[in-house]
Amino acid sequence: MAEQVAAVRDGQADEIRLAHTVVTDDDLSRLDGLEDRLTRINFSRTEITNQGLTRLCQLPHLMQLRLASRHLDDHGLASLTNLKELRHLHLMDAPITDAGLESLRALKNLESLYLDRTQVSDEARGRFEEEMPGVHVHFDNGHHGLGPHHADHDHPAAR
Repeated sequence: MAEQVAAVRDGQADEIRLAHTVVTDDDLSRLDGLEDRLTRINFSRTEITNQGLTRLCQLPHLMQLRLASRHLDDHGLASLTNLKELRHLHLMDAPITDAGLESLRALKNLESLYLDRTQVSDEARGRFEEEMPGVHVHFDNGHHGLGPHHADHDHPAAR
């Protein structure tokens, strides 16, 4: 993580991608001072809690967020509304429910939503798709809806 943080600090990158490193809330303090530089975060293995998600939501230019954490819940997702530039959201293994999905409707610039291994019901998924027709929706490894990036796996959210 340190090497990627340094690259962002030096203006050589605008993203941090960690596929095999477990990231915790405490690790997020390394992002201090990068608020105006980070646009993409991809943490595939984390122990991040709602408190950590709130910290990530202090990155005003974040456009893409990909997190896997079994410690995030509906309450924590409410902080995502602070991310006015968020376009691509991918959450995995989070025990969020229909209420959490409901809060994501406030993300007006959202272009793609990937939710894998959550507790969101089929009914809530259907309502979200109907009410957010411009969002490419992907639940549990399957495409739904015909959003503008339907099945476009070269799209940044798919990376």
